[in-house]
Parts: sequence; structure tokens; C-alpha cells
Amino acid sequence: MPVRNDMKASEIFLEYSAPMREGLPKDVTVEQLKKALLVPELVWNAVVMEKNPSRRPGQLPTLLLSTLKNDVPEKARATSELMLKFWVNRKDLLFADYQWPLVVEVYQNLKKDVIIRINVHGPESLREHFPKEWNEKKGAEIISIQKK
Repeated sequence: MPVRNDMKASEIFLEYSAPMREGLPKDVTVEQLKKALLVPELVWNAVVMEKNPSRRPGQLPTLLLSTLKNDVPEKARATSELMLKFWVNRKDLLFADYQWPLVVEVYQNLKKDVIIRINVHGPESLREHFPKEWNEKKGAEIISIQKK
């Protein structure tokens, strides 16, 4: 996916995480949505922060390999690895131009709208690569998470 300056970070991440969100029930709670977005967020950041210059597209970053080895029970490793490879491939092939670490916030506003806010983090030197529109203060657009 080529870099699109007309999209906010939240819109880009929502597009990246669309396969996960499409599988959720229409009445998903904020807490369920937070948990569902943990894996796409983890993989996005692991790919962005990977320092191994010889890692090939789709290959799991070091952080994910060590997480599988140390934190995932042996019985669940093969399935977990398949799931992580799906997200790594998606990031590498469709979202490779977006190389900024992020934090996902999910909450409800006073109107009970579910808000997904993406906070982009990284060295100040990276900010010059962000579209200038992202730094303008204006109301956030409400993006529906419901299926179309």
C-alpha cells in the first residue's frame, strides 16, 4: 500500500486491523475490542522496531520469535505462529511504508460511541515524515467499527 497522506494514523491502523475487526460480533464490548486489537498492535510494533536487516518479508521479527518461545505454551505455538505470520505478512506486504511505532487506545465517549485512537510514537526526527495535517488540531472523525 503506497503512503497516503490523506489518511490519519487511526484510519491506516483500522485498515490494517480490518480482518480482526470483521470477525468480531456487532455487539462487541470496548474491553473485547481492546483485547482483539492487541495482536495487530504487537505485530505492527515488532515489525517496525525489528533491527535485523536480513529479515525477509513475512519472517517473524526477533521479538515475536522470543515471545513464542518463552511465553506461549508448547501446545499452542504452531497455531500462534501461523496467526503471527498472517499479521507480519500483512504489515510487510501492504503497510510497509508506515514505519512508526504506535499505541492503540479504545474507549467510549460520553455519547457511547466507541473511539479507537492511535498514538504514534518515535523519535522527533520521524515527525517530519508525518503528513502535516496530522499535527493540526481538529475534532476526530468517528469511524464506525460496525460491519458494512
